Formats: sequence, structure tokens, C-alpha cells
Amino acid sequence: MRAGADVTCWRDWLNDRVHQVIDKRPYWSGLLKRGVLNLPAATTTGNISLTIGSNVAVGTSTNWPVSDVVNTTIPSGIARPGNVWFTPSSLQGITLNSTLYVDSAGTPEVTSVQQMRGTQVLCNFQSAHNLNCTVTQSSLVGQQLLISKNNPYFSILAVTSSTGLILDNEWAYQNITNGGYQIFLAYTPFAPDVKELLFVIDPIQPLTLRLHVPQNWLNSNDPIRQNSNSPIWIADLGPNAAGNQLFEIYPPSLVQYQLYYGYYQQWPDMTNPGDRPPLFINPTVLMHGALADAFRMKFPQPPKFDDPWYNPKAADDYEKKFELGCADLVTADNSKAQRDYEWDFNAFGQSGANYDQRHAIDTGGDWMF
Repeated sequence: MRAGADVTCWRDWLNDRVHQVIDKRPYWSGLLKRGVLNLPAATTTGNISLTIGSNVAVGTSTNWPVSDVVNTTIPSGIARPGNVWFTPSSLQGITLNSTLYVDSAGTPEVTSVQQMRGTQVLCNFQSAHNLNCTVTQSSLVGQQLLISKNNPYFSILAVTSSTGLILDNEWAYQNITNGGYQIFLAYTPFAPDVKELLFVIDPIQPLTLRLHVPQNWLNSNDPIRQNSNSPIWIADLGPNAAGNQLFEIYPPSLVQYQLYYGYYQQWPDMTNPGDRPPLFINPTVLMHGALADAFRMKFPQPPKFDDPWYNPKAADDYEKKFELGCADLVTADNSKAQRDYEWDFNAFGQSGANYDQRHAIDTGGDWMF
């Protein structure tokens, strides 16, 4: 179809156009998904010791889990530091939100998953690692350590043993020996493919949690985060080491809890032959966009190092077709969303004027039941 362009070029062009279509509007009804967020019970078993200037916590009789989420190896090892694709023996437990503890018996380090492609994982390594080096992750990774209300939260990067933690910051308050502690989930991503949260619901209270609560509002209400109870607010917190958006659950729960949520999905890149674009996108629109990219790029061919397929006019024509196709997609999605998600107030039959007046909305925006 385009001399000089290989499969990699076409894959990149198509993926770029998928993202371009998705970014044409904040929300597409075809990208709405649901998920469940599990909040584990707080961990308080044993005691903990911390030393000024160190980001290592030492437990006594703690019995922290080391590899209950990820427990695998890298058969080929890591030949060099830097961004490296590798194939672990097992992908079980590894996601785009994973923070891995690698090579515990050799040159240990903590690294975050950046991308996943089929059976391969991309991480940024600081060191090379031997063949069959270990890869583990504890269920405590990503949770927060709290010593007392006079200290900030410390996030756990790795659990190195049943009595060893690596924290995201150094301890700098005063040496602690065999003190009490709590580990719970206060900062968390939701699904790895979240583009935008739509709702979060607590089915126990029951309550719809407030989203995008400003950190300044949390700080003015509870600057030292002394409260713990059933969550009521979700506050944006910025990205984690893997680049995924973190949210603060406030107040954090110290007992096991589940929240369910709806969100708009960020579509993953197509990399394998069976991968597909979102179903609501007409593939012809993507092909028009990819052809615009193809005719706009030069692939010089010897001996004259000219490219007879380079055609800016054709690129402009296909770009216009792509934009018109995007406009049609937006119109179609508007119609679909209006049909699928509007509430028909007359679904239960004719109610009559008296009923409607008694169940109207007052000037404050509340239902008058």
C-alpha cells in the first residue's frame, strides 16, 4: 500500500490515530467500564524500627508477605541497565500498576512496569541482573505506612523479607525501636487503563463518593490525616512511579472494604494481530488518518534516493477525510449516549400532575419526597 513503510510504521500510525480520535472529546460512551477497588484491612502485627536517614524499615514478628502478588523469575536475566523488554517465567500478578522487587539474591532493585506487550514487560533497570534472577511483589506494595499521627504517610516500594520494607522516602524524625505502626491503603490507582473516573460508590454506607476533591480542601479539614473511617472523598494526587494517576481515599479504611466504580477507558495500543480498535470507531476513519501520515512521510529509495510515493496533496485529502470521519463519530456517539443513558421519567406510566408536583426538585436542587 505504501512502498518503504513497514509493519511497524503502520502500527504506530494506526495507534496514533486511535489516540487522536479518543482525544477529540473528553468522554466516549463506548469507553465506559466498571471496576471494583479492594481496600485491605490494616496491617498492625508486630513492631517496627526506623533509623534517621534510611528508607528501610525493620520489623519484629511482623510476618509481612513478600511474594503473594508476583513470584517469578527472568530466565534470560537483564544484560544492561536502562529501559529493557524482558519475558518473565510467568505474568501472573504483573500489571501496568506493578512495582517489582528484582534480583533479591544478587543486585536487588525496585522498578516499575512501564509497558506490557504480549508476554513481554518493559522496565527501567539501574543494574544488569543474572540469569533466572527473582521478581517479586508483595500485597503491601503501594500501601501506606503510618507510625503516628505526628508523622506523614510513607508509601511502601518493596517488601524484601517478612521483616523488611523499602519506603519511598527516608525517615527523618527520630530513631524508632520496636514501635507500633499501621499499614493501610490511602493512595491508590484504580484500573491501569483509567482515563477519567465517572463515579465511585460505597455500597455499605451507601454513598456516592465525591470525586476530584482538592488537596487544599483535605488539608484544611484534616491536615495530619488523623481520621480513619468509611471513605467519603476521592482526591487527585498525581502520578505514581509507573505514570498512572494516584488518588487519595479519604478517610482511609482500616477494615476490609470494597468500592465499585465506573470510568472511561484509555484504549491500549494495538500490537498483536488480533488487537482491535474501539468498536465505536469506524476502521476506515483510522485508515484515512494512517494514509495521511504515510503520504506525508518520505522514504528515499536508492539509487536516486527519491520517493515517488511522497504526496502532500494526497496526505491533505486523506487528512480531510479523517477529520470528517471523526465528526461523524462524535455525532453518532452523541446520539448513542442520549439514547442509552437518559432516564425516561415516564417509564412507570402516567403519574399525573399531583405526583409530579410532590416529586419535583426544589430551588436547592434536592428531591421533594
